[in-house]
Amino acid sequence: MKTDYTRYRLSLMENIVFGMGYLVAAAVVCIIFYDSFLPLILMLPAGVYVRRLFEEYKRKRRQQELYFQFKDMVQALAASLSVGYSFENAFIAAHEELTRTYGKDALIVRELVVIMHEIRLHKNIEDVLADFGERSGIREIHNFSQLVAVAKRTGGILVQIMKTTAAGIARKVEVEMEIATMIAAKRYEQRIMLVIPFLIIGYLRMVNQSYICILYEGVAGRIVMTLCLLAGIISYFWSRKLINIGV
Repeated sequence: MKTDYTRYRLSLMENIVFGMGYLVAAAVVCIIFYDSFLPLILMLPAGVYVRRLFEEYKRKRRQQELYFQFKDMVQALAASLSVGYSFENAFIAAHEELTRTYGKDALIVRELVVIMHEIRLHKNIEDVLADFGERSGIREIHNFSQLVAVAKRTGGILVQIMKTTAAGIARKVEVEMEIATMIAAKRYEQRIMLVIPFLIIGYLRMVNQSYICILYEGVAGRIVMTLCLLAGIISYFWSRKLINIGV
C-alpha cells in the first residue's frame, strides 16, 4: 500500500493516547490557573487545533526518517550500479541491504517493495520514482526522480547521478545535525522556561496559598491568570518559530 507522506492521520491508539494526555494537561492547567475544572469545558475545542499540531509534528518526523533512509538507498543504488547491476535490479540489491540495516518495517524498505512490485508490472521506472517523489513531499526525492528521468532519456551516467545525489544529501544532513547541536541548549532552555511558571504557581499554592489566593477570586484575578496563560502560549509559539531553522 502506498503512503502519502505529505499527510499524517493518527491511528486509533494514537488518538486515545493523545486524548487522554490532552485531558490530563488541560485539567492541570485549569487547576493551576483557575482552581476549577469548569474552564476545562472551554478548553476542549482547542484540542482539535492541538491535535492538528501533533499530526503535523508526526508528519515532519516521518518525513525526516524517510529522508535519512533515502540517503542510504541512493548510496546502495550507486554501489550496485558500480558493479554492473542494471538500474531495475539495483533496487532489488538495495532492498536486501536496507532490510538488513533497518528491518523489513522501515519506511524506505516498504517503498522499495512498492517500487519492485511496480517494476515487475512493467511500469516505467521514471513514472514510479516520480510518484514516489510526489508522495514523499521531500524536495530531494522529487529532484532525484527528475534527474533519473532526464538521465534515462538522454543517456546520462546514472552512477554519477547517484553519487552526486548521495553526497549532496550527506552534506545537508551534516549541516542539519550541526544546527541541531548548536540550538540543542536553546531548545532545552525553551522547555524549562515554559515549565517554570507552572512550577512557581504550584509551589506557591502548596506552601503559601494565601499569598496568591486573590488571583483565584473575582473577575480581576481571573483576567490576570488568563493573561498569564495567554502569555505562556504566545511565548511557546514564538520561541518555537525562533529555533526552527531550516536548511
